[in-house]
Amino acid sequence: MSKSENQDEREQDMPRRHLRPGRLALLILLVLAVLGSLLWLVFRKRGGFTRAEIEKTFTTAASGQAGAAVFRNGLLRYSADGASFLNAEGRELWNINYSMNAPRFISQGSHALLADMYGNLAVILDDSGECGRFTTAEPIINAAVSSTGVTAVALERDLNSLICFYNETGVRLDIEISQEMAVSGYPLAMALSPDGSGLVMSMVSSQSGSLNSQLVFYNFTVGRSEANRLVGFFNHEGHLLTQINYMSGKRVAAVSEDGLEIYSLEQENKPELKETVPFPGEIVSYAAANGHEAFLYPEAGTGDLVLSVYDENGKECFSCKTDSGANSLTLGTELVMLQTGDRVELWTYSGNSYFSGTLPQSGAALFLMGKKLLQQEGSRIHQYRFR
Repeated sequence: MSKSENQDEREQDMPRRHLRPGRLALLILLVLAVLGSLLWLVFRKRGGFTRAEIEKTFTTAASGQAGAAVFRNGLLRYSADGASFLNAEGRELWNINYSMNAPRFISQGSHALLADMYGNLAVILDDSGECGRFTTAEPIINAAVSSTGVTAVALERDLNSLICFYNETGVRLDIEISQEMAVSGYPLAMALSPDGSGLVMSMVSSQSGSLNSQLVFYNFTVGRSEANRLVGFFNHEGHLLTQINYMSGKRVAAVSEDGLEIYSLEQENKPELKETVPFPGEIVSYAAANGHEAFLYPEAGTGDLVLSVYDENGKECFSCKTDSGANSLTLGTELVMLQTGDRVELWTYSGNSYFSGTLPQSGAALFLMGKKLLQQEGSRIHQYRFR
């Protein structure tokens, strides 16, 4: 047998090595990950997208609209005589009828509330439309809703404020809080915890010509043994707490004209001030969503404005200078939006620029739905894509 024949036999006896399917898939994933990282670096280097195009336009029934808001994965349009819900493709999924003079929209999680301010009607909403409604004997002066649909309304009864509670179907619960406004103040802002067990209110009063706020915490589980379910209060002399927001079940944000406070509810029966963030000037614009708080305020010593975004622990996610003409701030589930006239700027919550530029259409209301930007123009809704 020749030398070449022996070599051929040895090669035939050697096991053939094949790339196993699992290893091939892993290799492909590694290659895609590397390419994705390179694309992301290029994207960050570019500073995000700079051009917006109308991807599609939806035409909806025109109405005497009072407002619109993102709710769940769609757009809720509401007016004095009813509301309709459009999904992300612009298709109307449901509509309801009612009669309100001044409807106010409030949402949290899977539920929302339309309350007639200084009227007597409130409608509770979920994904499928109306799940409950109720009327009150006294005018509604404030309201809040939880993720479970439990609703609280502040009513004006003579010189008292009466806080009443309703379940998700609009049935009144056997809980109420009555306060004399001359003593406790006016309920300027209120918020319910996600599960509906806690209530926080900013009670405003005037003393010696100065407005003062008292932040009041109630709990309807651990606070059952306390008078009026009160578990904590904090006085703010000379400050007006205009906004309250549950950033999570354990964190509450209270906003004044020039500062942010974060309260911890790790101990439900003993709220604690955890973080104070003062701003050098009066807040120009404020937004809260997705467990974050965003502020637009003047920079000390300059005419510039600063955008700062904070998480539920009071930690600054990012901060940047912006145009002095900026005036409209919006938080979505994934993006932060700032409008300056016809110019729109979008950031991720980590502070990376996502888009900066102008839109083909201007002067219409804008809404963030994930990373989609919607623009309402009369009976038309434009959906944009970025390049």
